Formats: sequence, C-alpha cells, structure tokens
Amino acid sequence: MVNPITQYGKTFETALQHIFPAKQEETRIQKARLIMGDDIKDLSDEDLDVYLTNFQYLIDSWLDEYEKQVFDNKTLKEIMNNPRAHARGISPVQASLVQHPAFLAGQYIV
Repeated sequence: MVNPITQYGKTFETALQHIFPAKQEETRIQKARLIMGDDIKDLSDEDLDVYLTNFQYLIDSWLDEYEKQVFDNKTLKEIMNNPRAHARGISPVQASLVQHPAFLAGQYIV
C-alpha cells in the first residue's frame, strides 16, 4: 500500500519543480552564456531565455520537416510509435526504411 504522506510529498515536490524550474533554466542559460561568451553579455536572462526557446523551436521544426522528407511524411517519433511494426516483431525504423522508396530503389546499403 502506498503511503499517502509519501505520495503527497512527491506530488508537492513535482508541483514546486513545475512552478519554480530554477535549476533547469539556470543551467540552460549558464550553458548558453558559457558557449557564447562576450557576444551575449548585454542580454538579460529573460531575453536569452526567449532566444533559446525560439532557437529550440526552429531546430525541432527543421528536424521534423527533414524527417518527413526522408520517411514518407512521418517523423521519427511517429515511426517509433507505430504499433503495426511492433506487432510484426521488427523495429519501427526498420519497417519504415524497408518501405522507403530510396531503399526500394537500392540506394540504401544495409
């Protein structure tokens, strides 16, 4: 049986981490400042956080578009969650690759 006090403590800790994500944000901002050095010394932490969020969005969007071009209009996340491939006992990536036109045309070396 789960101790309600322990369960409440974990829920409370999780809520606090969502409300005050200081460690993660500080680490991300600190890493950016360390990597970019003097080029961003005049940016506030808030502005830097906005830029980092926008860059991450662009990177994720570009990768999704590339994956869709390569994998027949599907992202790797969509391929990995394909239940039909799991039912056949092969990995979803393998299933996608062997059905891909480039593979069928002999352009992939396996």
